[in-house]
Formats: sequence, C-alpha cells, structure tokens
Amino acid sequence: MPKYIASTSQFRLVSGMQQSTSDLILLTEPRSPLSPEARKGRLYILVEADQDIARGKDACQLAVRTVSKAFYTNDSYSVTSSLRGALAEANRALYQHNFKVPSHKRASVGITCAVLKEHDLYLAQVAPTQAYILQQGKVRALPTPTGWDAAHLSTAPFVQHQPLGHSLYIDPELYRCQLQPHESVLICSSNLAPLLSAADVERILRLSNSAAIMTHLDTFCMQHGLTEAHALSMQLVPATRAEPANPPRTVPKEARARGFAGLGKLVGGRAAQETPAQPRRVTQPPSEYVPPRAPEVPPINLGEGLEEQYSRASNRPLPPSSFLGEDTPLPRLPAPAIDLSDPYLKQAATTHPYRPRHQRRPVAAMGIGERLLYPFAWAGAGVQDFLGGLRPRAGRSRRSAASGAGKLRFVSSANQPEEPRRGVAQSLLVFMLLSGLVVMLILYGLTISQRATDDRTLGYLDAAEERMLLVQQSASQEEATERLEQAARAIEELRNSPQITDTNPSFWLRFQELQTSYEEAEAAIHLVSYIDELNVIAQHPQPGRNFTRLVVPPPTSNFTDTAAINAVQYVYALDGSRETAQMYRIPREGGTPEPHLTPGATVQSTIVGPLQAAAWRLDNVVTIDQGANGFGYFFQAGGNWNHIRLGGSEVWTPGGRIDLETYEGNLYVWGAEQNEILKFSSGRYGDIPQLWLDPAGLDGRDLNTSVDMAIDGQIYLLQPDGRVYVLSQGAFVREIVPEQITPPISIVTRFVVTGAADTGFIFLLDALHERVIQIDKQTGAVIQQMKMRTGSSIRLNSLLDFGIEMGGNRPILYLINGDQIMKTPLSVPPEPFSTAGAASTEE
Repeated sequence: MPKYIASTSQFRLVSGMQQSTSDLILLTEPRSPLSPEARKGRLYILVEADQDIARGKDACQLAVRTVSKAFYTNDSYSVTSSLRGALAEANRALYQHNFKVPSHKRASVGITCAVLKEHDLYLAQVAPTQAYILQQGKVRALPTPTGWDAAHLSTAPFVQHQPLGHSLYIDPELYRCQLQPHESVLICSSNLAPLLSAADVERILRLSNSAAIMTHLDTFCMQHGLTEAHALSMQLVPATRAEPANPPRTVPKEARARGFAGLGKLVGGRAAQETPAQPRRVTQPPSEYVPPRAPEVPPINLGEGLEEQYSRASNRPLPPSSFLGEDTPLPRLPAPAIDLSDPYLKQAATTHPYRPRHQRRPVAAMGIGERLLYPFAWAGAGVQDFLGGLRPRAGRSRRSAASGAGKLRFVSSANQPEEPRRGVAQSLLVFMLLSGLVVMLILYGLTISQRATDDRTLGYLDAAEERMLLVQQSASQEEATERLEQAARAIEELRNSPQITDTNPSFWLRFQELQTSYEEAEAAIHLVSYIDELNVIAQHPQPGRNFTRLVVPPPTSNFTDTAAINAVQYVYALDGSRETAQMYRIPREGGTPEPHLTPGATVQSTIVGPLQAAAWRLDNVVTIDQGANGFGYFFQAGGNWNHIRLGGSEVWTPGGRIDLETYEGNLYVWGAEQNEILKFSSGRYGDIPQLWLDPAGLDGRDLNTSVDMAIDGQIYLLQPDGRVYVLSQGAFVREIVPEQITPPISIVTRFVVTGAADTGFIFLLDALHERVIQIDKQTGAVIQQMKMRTGSSIRLNSLLDFGIEMGGNRPILYLINGDQIMKTPLSVPPEPFSTAGAASTEE
C-alpha cells in the first residue's frame, strides 16, 4: 500500500448552486495494481469551452474521452511524451469534428491535465484553463496571471492563446514537480481565475484538506457574485491503514457477566455472591484417541515333541546321539578378504575369451525404443572396446605407481587378441557410416526445403508479373486501378519474403524490374511522382521547436539593387511558438539558421512582439507582429529594419492564423477580422484599411472556413477539402474543384499559386497523406502528386508549410517538415495512363 494518496474534491457552480461533481472534470483511478492507470499514474482532467458552455459541451466530452484513451494507450514510457501525444490526438479529433459540423456548432476548448505518479506531478495545459500549485511553501500559477507581477514585461499577455480544435498545430505548456505531504494543487476554469489574487490562492491552498478548499471557493464565489465555475483540488495526504480482515468479536453482556462470575468463584467467591446462581451444564473434556489393542494370538500347538513320542512308544529315553550338535555352536565363517588386484585384469579374465563383454539381446526380444537405439549402442560399445585397449600395463605395484608421479604408461593394442581388435574396427566403421547417413539426411532435408521455398517465391514472382501485365492490358481507368491494387498486394508479399535480398541475384533483379514496372504504372494511373533528391538545408537551432511559416523569394534576375540581390540569397522562416515566434534566414544552399528579427528587439524605439506572419514584398521580406497596442508592420530599407503600426489593428480580433500576402506593393491580410480581407494600399499602411470583400457579391458563401490565401491579380481562398474560391474585385468568380485521385483528398492546410491569372498551377499540401498535389489552375485537373517512395528512410510526417521557386530550368520545391527545411527539384509530371484500346488506336 502506498504511504501517500491524493485527496481530491470537485467543485461545480451552476446558476449559483453548488454541486459535488462536474461533468467537465475526469478523475481516473487504477482498477488494479497491474492496470495502465497504476503504471502511468492517476490522470485528472478539467476542460472548458472557449465559447458558450452549452455550445461546447460535445466538444468538451470529445476532448476528455480522447485524452484519457490516448494517454493510457500510448506506447511511450514517458509521462510527458504521453501527455503531449494525447493532447495532439485530442486536438486533431476536435479539429476534424469542427469541420464536420456547421459554423454555429463549432467550438474550441481549453484543458488542463494533471498526472500524479507517486510524488511526481506532471501538468499539461492549453489555455484558457488555470492551474495553481503550492510546492515547497511557494505558489506557482500556470499560466502566470498578468495582475500578479506589475513589472511583467513579456509580450505573452498580448497574445491570444490557441485552444484545442482551433488549428492542426497545438503547443501545450508543460510543467513537472515533486509534491510533498500536505502540498496542494488547484485547477479551475478561466472565469474564476481573474478574481483570485496571489494572496487568495495561497490562503486557499494552505487549508487543511481538499474539502475545506472547495468550501472556501463556494464562499468566495458568493462574495464576488459568480454563478458559473468549475474547479478541482488535489492534496497529497498520508494513506489510512485498512481495517483488519477478521475484526475482534463482540461478546454479549450476559456472556461477559457469566465469565466474570466464574472468575469470581476462582478468586474467592465474591462474584458468585453478587451474581445469581445459574444452572451449570456438566461437560466432559475431550479425551485423546486411543487405538484398540490388537488381540493376542495364542501359540500354535504342534502336539508332542519327538522325545515324548519316542518315550511313550518305547518306554525308554532317546539315545544321546539324537541330540548331537544341538548344543554345539556353529563355526564362524572367516571374513571376506579385501581384493587389491587390478579390476581391469580381473574383468578381462572373467570376460575374455569365454563370453563377450557387452551382452546383446536378440532383436526379436527388443522393444521399439531399443531397436531404434541399437545401432548407436553397438557403435558405442565398439568405441568403449577400442578405448579399453589402451589400458595400464599390468604387474606394477602401487608403490611404483605412486613413485612415478602420475606417469601412466600404456601398452599397445597390438598385444591384444585379434578378435577384439576386429570388433573395434567394425564398430568404428558402422559409427562412421551412421554419422554420414545422418549428415546426408540433414543436407537432403535442407535442400528440399530450400527448393520448396524457391518454388514458392518463383510462383509469387510469376503471379505478380502476370498481374502487372493485366494492368497494362486494362480497358478502363477503373479496371486498371483495381488490378494495380492486386499487383500491389503481390509485391508486398514479395517484399516481406526472406528470399528477396541482394544476396540472391536471380530473385533480386526480377523483383527490382517488377517494382520499376509497378511504379511506372502507378505514376500513369494515379499520377504519382516520387521524390528522389531530397536534401535537408536547415535544422532548427533550438531542440523541440518547429518551423511553421516559409517565405521563398523570386529569382534574382529581376533585381538590380545590391541589398535586394543579397536578400534573395536566403529563404525565410518563422518558428512555431506564438509567444516567442521569431524570423530566421537560411542560405538557399543550406546552412545554420540565423535570427533575422527577434521578439524583444528594439526597432525605432518600438519593442518587437511575437511575429505572426511574413511575406515577400517587391524586393525584401516583410512581417507583422502583435504588440501591446495592436499589430505592427516591419520592413527593411538600406539594410535596417523599420516599423509602422498598422492602422486600425488595435481592434483586430484574430480567431487563429493570420495570413499576409502582397501584390504590387499592397498588403492583404486574412484572419484579422472574420469573413473579411483587409487591404492596405502601398505606402499608406498606417491608415485605416479598406474592406476588400463585397458581401453582395459572395452569393451567401461562408468564407470563415478558409485556411490559406494567395494572390496573382485575383485572390484565391483555400478550403480544407481542397476546393479553391476565386475572387475578383471583392466578388466571387468561380470555384476550382480538384479532380478525384487515390487516395482522395481529405484535409489540406497550405497552398501555393504560381503564374499570372490565366497561367500557372496550384500546389496543395496534404499533410495527412504526406504529399504535395499539383493541379491545373483553370480546370482543377490533377497534374501529379509528389511523395516519398514506400520503404524510404525519410518520412514527411510533419509537413507544416512549403514554397515553390519557379526560376531556372527546373522549379525547386521547399518543404518544412517539423524542425527541418528541405528542398528538392520539382518532379517531372508523369504521362497519363492510356488504355489498351487507346494505345492500339494510336498505333
């Protein structure tokens, strides 16, 4: 039993009424000492909706179920890693849930997860929930409220935190400490946290137990007029010892009186005088068991003896010779002498040449086991006879043997009789023949098994090649797709076969030809292009942080200014932390990322805040930050940074990601206000922006689901399912729907538009299937889908952003894969699939 346990209490205030349990709080206790809950620790969860509680109830329950299941099913032995993975899984599930429901039912939630494993406390938090910890006499708040520290200079208070379900990326705040006995933890909802000062929290957490904390919270909410609140308190207390399995038996009062009365009689009779006499029941003590005695058997009566019979018949006694030897003791035999002779010579004298040393039974009298072991026993006897010929020389005394200091001389078997030596030779010959037979049988079995395996592998190769031939002979796209799937299953079986290795050239070369044929057919049918030349050009300098935004400048041939030519030698990226996001620049050929603009730096007496978006404008990179008084615009002139506060940005209410695009010097901002694109004219960035969208020209379309924006003279808004809205002069023009491909497009997060309004292509980033899809800008027809080969050591499982450099003979594709930036030449689009009928017609 553990020395300390967690004492917990829940607090729920609904319409001013306190309740002992809350449906927004989950407490997970171990079912048994061997359950996952006991191995990973106890899990406590408090979740709240970022909007209306009734609207976000389903989202809260989905988040709680997903976190609890994902935490305990995670294979990692690290509690922190399991918490991070569980929150990422819950964010992904809630993000997909929001896309499946109408906009008025979408919700994002904040969550705080606490795991207590013995004395170790692990916290993972996504705002707006709040947590307080009393540890080593000090109170710590996660996150730290702005009112607690008047000298707080961080830009974090001005950053709006991202709750679960708001985007595909989530950055939880993690904390770990060790709790000592009577140290407390309080987790509460965001509407209660602003009312609690540091002194209030310390006074509450120093209460004696969790129930007292909840009682004090109820009083505190009544004093401040708060009618809705949720809280969970936890305190480490000593474990109470369980009651014994067999409690002491309670003796009735009458029985105790009788017992005391009997005791009184033993010590003097006083209790007998005070207690009325009771009829005594006579009992006998249990006696020990005595087995019955066996009856005595009378001696056998043999009648008269020989002497009495003789005397009665002859009337005279027996002669003395009748008793001769009866009174004389028998002679004692002499003790056997100790035999100190050579045992081998004695054995040889008793065995050779009169009978064989090893007696052999007839085969007919042997059992099955003896018959199977008979040849080996015969061979073993022959070996023993052969070794017996190398015996010590006879006739030596023990004294001479001892004085020889262990030198043992042997005699040759040539002096032995001819018959034993002939038997030894025969036995050795039989043993060698049997050993050779066993080896031949083993080699034969291995050969047969290898031949069967080769035949089976050849059959798989023939079947796979036949299916690939059927793919090429297909009469339609659908038939070719179905046959290609069958060929893929056959190739997967071959890939897992131990015979398909580079050490087996005959099979390996056929498999390589088959795989090449499959890739060509897949490229033609599914328009797949494989990425072969992928190079890593940068790694994030800080472990655990990722790049999230990428800016790729255009080719250098359009510039003559020295500063612009120098600027296009780099690509630019923002990292993933919204509170401390900064800009890095990386040489195009690869190198160490260099900080280019960092929060906290001073630009024209302005402190730079966390960077929110970046883009390329004419001849240099520009970015916007979020500061205390709104959003600022930073640009370079003469190699130095300059700053302008964007007009009207102090009233922006961004709900998530802010996208910044430029066209002909103008700035276009998406995400600052819902369902609106803000346009800042060139050189007038401090003025109030123009509302670019015309609500009358949208035909009632909800643009709030758009996840990315691009401009080429027209404005393109990307939808999560891959559809693209094309807008011109604030009105809806058309919709681009990508062609159906395998696997189908489910969720895309970024896109790039190239060329002018009537030329170029659209590239979609499908992070779920680890691919980049190229489609025609006018028709939506799929040109190709680029991905890594099956079985490649490189996985594109963390794609966050990408860019296209269209200059040169061959465009360059840049990818952000987690904490890495990679580049590769853009794949050449494959030739489309042509059916057998179409091919014959062309011929």
